[in-house]
Amino acid sequence: MREPHKQRLERPFQAGVAWIDVVVGVAIVAFLASLAATALPGMRESARNRQCQSNLARLGVALHVYHDTHNALPPAAFWVAGQANLARFLKERPVEVTHQNWFQLLLPLLNESRTAGLFRVDRGVTDPQNATGRMARPSIAACPTDGYNRDDNPYVFELSDGSEARFARGNYAINGGTHWYSDAPGWLSCPRPNGAQFVYDAKTRQFQFWGNGIAGFNKSFSFKDFANGLSTLAAIEEVRAGIAPIDPRGVWTLGQIGSSVTWAHGANGDDGGPNCRNAGADDVLHGDVLVQQMGVERLVEMGMPVCDHCIQNIQATSRSLHPRCVNVLFLDGSVRKIGNDIDLGLWHVLHSRDTPSTVLAGLDEAALSGNAEQLPDSRRTDKEPTAAPASDNRGTGTGKLTNSFGMNFQLVPPGEFVMGVPDKDSSSPRPYDAPEHKVRITQGFYLDKCEVTQRQFKAVMGYNPSHHVNSSNDVNRLPLPLPKDTGEFPVENVTWYEADEFCRRLSEMANERASGRRYRLPTEAEWEYACRAGKRGPQAFEPSRIPGDESGITAGKEWIDPPQVPSPVGSFPPNDFGLHDMCGNVHEWCNDWFGKNYYASSPVDDPQGPKQGYLRVIRGWYWIFTGPFCVTNVTAEPWRKSPYVGFRVVCLIPESPARNRLTSRNRQSTTGN
Repeated sequence: MREPHKQRLERPFQAGVAWIDVVVGVAIVAFLASLAATALPGMRESARNRQCQSNLARLGVALHVYHDTHNALPPAAFWVAGQANLARFLKERPVEVTHQNWFQLLLPLLNESRTAGLFRVDRGVTDPQNATGRMARPSIAACPTDGYNRDDNPYVFELSDGSEARFARGNYAINGGTHWYSDAPGWLSCPRPNGAQFVYDAKTRQFQFWGNGIAGFNKSFSFKDFANGLSTLAAIEEVRAGIAPIDPRGVWTLGQIGSSVTWAHGANGDDGGPNCRNAGADDVLHGDVLVQQMGVERLVEMGMPVCDHCIQNIQATSRSLHPRCVNVLFLDGSVRKIGNDIDLGLWHVLHSRDTPSTVLAGLDEAALSGNAEQLPDSRRTDKEPTAAPASDNRGTGTGKLTNSFGMNFQLVPPGEFVMGVPDKDSSSPRPYDAPEHKVRITQGFYLDKCEVTQRQFKAVMGYNPSHHVNSSNDVNRLPLPLPKDTGEFPVENVTWYEADEFCRRLSEMANERASGRRYRLPTEAEWEYACRAGKRGPQAFEPSRIPGDESGITAGKEWIDPPQVPSPVGSFPPNDFGLHDMCGNVHEWCNDWFGKNYYASSPVDDPQGPKQGYLRVIRGWYWIFTGPFCVTNVTAEPWRKSPYVGFRVVCLIPESPARNRLTSRNRQSTTGN
């Protein structure tokens, strides 16, 4: 009788356990399903990203095989104008001059010989006989994360005869460079130390167009041309497929800027860095129409902004739909994620084939991701700079000073101003990274009344590097006669390092050393304060030279025929501080490192620029950009030079009690070469 009773007691208990098991099991399944739903998108993106990186790695292998075969890398593309009007085709119809591009040249090395056979290489890519090849879709040309790279979203280009040429999309572009998009070296009012290069032979109608990257148009480079080695030089990077039929970005067969070539996306324009979201960033063909169709805000929201008045493919950065980064293949075959917040100067020099190897030695992944609190100590070289901070000199003299070398200095009194106020009547928009901000110069300082002359530079350094000497011709290939003796012209064609070395050597001269005087370049804040000479608010910007103007402010505009050359220093009246040529003659190196966001957090008192960096600031005229052009940061690698960039110096007098301490601090936080 006890056994049945026991069974009766156990059955309800067993039933209860089964019910609980079910409830727990359902809960676990629901939890795992929820977890899977949360994790699945990330897992999918991780898989897509691995595929994208694998594509880049394969392209890297093909690049090396191509180099081994041809002793050079492929050009970005072959452009052939034939008997057409070269200027018109390059500016208005650039797509129609395009023949093979780098991707097509690599096809046989990617097991894509069949696809390569679809092209008539003796004909332009828009030729009807290349229609099948243009619409081919090799898997290696597509990043699976980009949903716009699909069959029903081709690029459609209207040919001169009214017919259409259709192109399949692609997601990889060769590094054309982060140089200034326009030709170097610019002109007197707008120097471009790192601009593009264009060479043309009128007889043969052959031409080459290249920047600071690894490939140009009709221009190839080999490994021996790369100063910084292979591990720190970008080779191929992601681009996004265009978001509308008229959008030429992301087209694998089309050797155009933005299509399969990145170009001019460094520190000197409004398209700097990966996934740049500035309105008007990419300058591509029919960008104006794209803006009309979709609107500026929508394009920025989609991460695909374009210039609203562009009719050429002249500027385009790397873009990707991976979260906050782009994948970049380096020439050593490594594929790295580059964060959107990478230091703009670092991004700039990673794409430049002439970056000295010491500048990027010891580069770490934190810097590439943009998460590093400070830049790595990878820019250390064999020299420390002699430059010192803004507040290390105490200007307490009578207002003027002449050193033993005959250089005249003017005491600039302390004061405050609003830095970064754009020029009045300039059509250029305000630089997005340069807000107006209050600056206080707490100490007076002695500034060279004129720019350093060719005579002074040669006496200190032993040579004259200037381009404008004697009867030389200007780099714009127009005859511009100069006087026989150009000793009183400003020295130019100097690197920042040479300007800094001039300061060091001048400081070490026996008489200057005995007097306790030392020399350095002015900070950017000092330069602008001295240039404004106590004036506040927007300063006049004249779009053309004023008849009878004697100040030199409007001299040297690019549309004056012929282009202007520098003038002897002091040719024009001084400003209210007694300084000559602050708004004319050559541009000038400043002491500051360039920092994209420095203005937003710089101190009010005596700002000295970022503690570290890769590029140095250049100033001229009243503002950080010059002329009626798009937003430009006037900055350059310290190893570059321009026939339109010189410098002037600050004299540090011995009554500065803080000089030694601050100079020591400065040497710990800046670098030189």
